[in-house]
Amino acid sequence: AWPNALRVEPMPPGGRAIDQQLYTWLARQPAAAMLELPASSLTAQIPQVELYHQYATLQHPHRLINGYSGFNPTSADLFETHHSPFITLERLPEGIAYLRSLDVRFVVLHPHDYAQPGHAVEIIRRMQTLPDVVERHDVDGHTIFVLATAAP
Repeated sequence: AWPNALRVEPMPPGGRAIDQQLYTWLARQPAAAMLELPASSLTAQIPQVELYHQYATLQHPHRLINGYSGFNPTSADLFETHHSPFITLERLPEGIAYLRSLDVRFVVLHPHDYAQPGHAVEIIRRMQTLPDVVERHDVDGHTIFVLATAAP
Protein backbone atom coordinates (compact mmCIF):
# COMPACT_ATOMS: atom_id res chain seq x y z
CA ALA A 1 0.00 0.00 0.00
CA TRP A 2 1.01 3.56 -0.61
CA PRO A 3 -0.72 5.94 1.81
CA ASN A 4 0.06 9.12 -0.13
CA ALA A 5 -2.62 10.98 -2.02
CA LEU A 6 -2.17 11.08 -5.78
CA ARG A 7 -2.34 14.51 -7.40
CA VAL A 8 -4.90 14.50 -10.18
CA GLU A 9 -5.18 17.27 -12.74
CA PRO A 10 -8.72 18.04 -13.91
CA MET A 11 -9.35 17.66 -17.63
CA PRO A 12 -12.41 19.22 -19.25
CA PRO A 13 -14.46 16.57 -21.12
CA GLY A 14 -13.75 18.28 -24.44
CA GLY A 15 -10.01 18.64 -23.80
CA ARG A 16 -8.12 21.92 -23.66
CA ALA A 17 -10.01 24.90 -25.04
CA ILE A 18 -6.89 26.12 -26.89
CA ASP A 19 -6.90 22.91 -28.96
CA GLN A 20 -10.60 22.70 -29.89
CA GLN A 21 -10.46 24.17 -33.41
CA LEU A 22 -7.38 22.11 -34.22
CA TYR A 23 -9.01 18.82 -33.27
CA THR A 24 -12.23 19.77 -35.03
CA TRP A 25 -10.18 20.31 -38.21
CA LEU A 26 -8.33 17.02 -37.72
CA ALA A 27 -11.61 15.16 -37.13
CA ARG A 28 -12.67 16.10 -40.68
CA GLN A 29 -9.51 14.62 -42.24
CA PRO A 30 -9.14 10.99 -43.38
CA ALA A 31 -7.77 8.72 -40.66
CA ALA A 32 -3.97 8.48 -40.67
CA ALA A 33 -0.98 8.27 -38.36
CA MET A 34 0.24 11.52 -36.83
CA LEU A 35 2.90 13.05 -34.61
CA GLU A 36 2.16 15.88 -32.19
CA LEU A 37 4.93 18.23 -31.10
CA PRO A 38 6.33 19.03 -28.62
CA ALA A 39 6.75 15.39 -27.69
CA SER A 40 9.50 15.75 -25.10
CA SER A 41 9.88 17.21 -21.64
CA LEU A 42 13.13 18.69 -22.98
CA THR A 43 11.20 21.17 -25.13
CA ALA A 44 7.70 21.34 -23.62
CA GLN A 45 6.69 23.83 -20.99
CA ILE A 46 4.00 21.42 -19.73
CA PRO A 47 5.19 18.27 -17.95
CA GLN A 48 3.99 15.12 -19.75
CA VAL A 49 2.32 17.14 -22.51
CA GLU A 50 1.84 13.85 -24.39
CA LEU A 51 -1.05 13.04 -22.05
CA TYR A 52 -3.05 15.92 -23.57
CA HIS A 53 -2.30 14.59 -27.04
CA GLN A 54 -3.40 11.09 -26.06
CA TYR A 55 -6.64 12.38 -24.55
CA ALA A 56 -7.39 14.30 -27.75
CA THR A 57 -7.45 11.06 -29.75
CA LEU A 58 -11.00 10.69 -28.41
CA GLN A 59 -11.91 13.64 -30.65
CA HIS A 60 -10.29 12.59 -33.94
CA PRO A 61 -9.67 9.34 -35.89
CA HIS A 62 -5.87 9.54 -36.11
CA ARG A 63 -3.32 7.10 -34.66
CA LEU A 64 -0.79 8.88 -32.51
CA ILE A 65 2.78 7.63 -32.86
CA ASN A 66 4.01 9.48 -29.78
CA GLY A 67 2.53 9.31 -26.34
CA TYR A 68 3.20 8.48 -22.77
CA SER A 69 3.14 5.23 -20.84
CA GLY A 70 5.21 3.29 -18.35
CA PHE A 71 7.03 1.59 -21.24
CA ASN A 72 9.14 3.53 -23.69
CA PRO A 73 9.94 1.73 -26.94
CA THR A 74 13.32 2.32 -28.57
CA SER A 75 11.69 4.54 -31.18
CA ALA A 76 10.73 6.98 -28.41
CA ASP A 77 14.28 8.34 -28.67
CA LEU A 78 13.20 9.83 -31.98
CA PHE A 79 11.00 12.24 -30.05
CA GLU A 80 12.28 12.51 -26.49
CA THR A 81 16.08 12.77 -26.31
CA HIS A 82 18.62 15.44 -27.19
CA HIS A 83 19.42 13.42 -30.33
CA SER A 84 15.86 13.76 -31.63
CA PRO A 85 15.60 15.35 -35.08
CA PHE A 86 12.75 17.41 -33.62
CA ILE A 87 15.12 18.85 -31.00
CA THR A 88 18.45 18.84 -32.91
CA LEU A 89 16.97 20.41 -36.02
CA GLU A 90 19.92 19.77 -38.33
CA ARG A 91 18.57 16.19 -38.41
CA LEU A 92 15.00 17.21 -39.23
CA PRO A 93 15.05 15.81 -42.81
CA GLU A 94 16.06 12.40 -41.37
CA GLY A 95 13.20 12.57 -38.91
CA ILE A 96 10.68 13.35 -41.63
CA ALA A 97 12.01 10.47 -43.75
CA TYR A 98 11.57 8.16 -40.77
CA LEU A 99 8.01 9.40 -40.22
CA ARG A 100 7.19 8.75 -43.87
CA SER A 101 8.54 5.20 -43.52
CA LEU A 102 5.95 4.74 -40.74
CA ASP A 103 3.18 6.14 -43.01
CA VAL A 104 2.77 9.22 -40.82
CA ARG A 105 0.59 11.72 -42.66
CA PHE A 106 0.27 14.64 -40.19
CA VAL A 107 2.81 16.48 -38.04
CA VAL A 108 1.02 18.83 -35.65
CA LEU A 109 2.87 21.62 -33.84
CA HIS A 110 1.49 23.27 -30.72
CA PRO A 111 3.77 26.36 -30.50
CA HIS A 112 2.10 27.50 -27.26
CA ASP A 113 3.29 24.29 -25.53
CA TYR A 114 6.99 24.89 -26.17
CA ALA A 115 9.12 26.21 -23.31
CA GLN A 116 10.99 28.22 -25.96
CA PRO A 117 8.48 29.28 -28.64
CA GLY A 118 11.36 30.13 -30.97
CA HIS A 119 12.10 26.40 -31.24
CA ALA A 120 8.62 25.80 -32.69
CA VAL A 121 9.07 28.74 -35.08
CA GLU A 122 12.34 27.21 -36.32
CA ILE A 123 10.74 23.77 -36.82
CA ILE A 124 7.97 25.41 -38.85
CA ARG A 125 10.46 27.42 -40.91
CA ARG A 126 12.55 24.34 -41.71
CA MET A 127 9.65 21.96 -42.33
CA GLN A 128 8.00 24.15 -44.94
CA THR A 129 11.15 23.89 -47.07
CA LEU A 130 11.30 20.07 -47.06
CA PRO A 131 10.21 18.30 -50.27
CA ASP A 132 8.34 15.60 -48.28
CA VAL A 133 5.97 18.23 -46.87
CA VAL A 134 3.10 18.66 -49.33
CA GLU A 135 0.72 20.93 -47.39
CA ARG A 136 0.69 23.34 -44.47
CA HIS A 137 -2.42 24.34 -42.55
CA ASP A 138 -2.61 26.91 -39.76
CA VAL A 139 -5.53 26.43 -37.39
CA ASP A 140 -6.01 28.76 -34.43
CA GLY A 141 -2.31 29.10 -33.60
CA HIS A 142 -1.39 25.50 -34.46
CA THR A 143 0.49 24.37 -37.55
CA ILE A 144 -0.27 21.09 -39.29
CA PHE A 145 2.05 19.70 -41.93
CA VAL A 146 0.83 17.01 -44.31
CA LEU A 147 3.54 14.63 -45.44
CA ALA A 148 3.74 12.96 -48.83
CA THR A 149 2.58 9.39 -48.77
CA ALA A 150 5.35 6.80 -48.87
CA ALA A 151 6.01 5.28 -52.27
CA PRO A 152 4.68 1.69 -52.62
